[in-house]
Amino acid sequence: MITVGEEVVSEDLDAMTEAFRRIFARRKKYVVITDVRGIVKLPDATARQRIASWWKTLADDQRIWNLGSANIVASAPVRGALTALTWLFSSPTPQAYVPDMRAALEWAEARLAEADLELPASATLLRAAG
Repeated sequence: MITVGEEVVSEDLDAMTEAFRRIFARRKKYVVITDVRGIVKLPDATARQRIASWWKTLADDQRIWNLGSANIVASAPVRGALTALTWLFSSPTPQAYVPDMRAALEWAEARLAEADLELPASATLLRAAG
């Protein structure tokens, strides 16, 4: 579960890079739920390019280990910015843009089921949090 604050800054990308490296080191399949409902400031063109470049550095490991990402997006402008990012970088894994945690968990559970895996116990906490 990744929760993005009011805007994405370089330090966030550095922290997420380290988190993903730890995930990849486990050598296990996974899904990601990213909650971007808190974004207030949309990334400008320079920031979008940096984010796209960052995604590209993770692509090989994503192809191997990531079964997909459910992105919780409430705002139409943010969905537009995310769509613009996909023009710069085609994701190596399935992406879903969903309105809430319930939909994200359903999508993640379906992806895991396709790989004969189950949602982790921590998903119960996410369900309760909504």
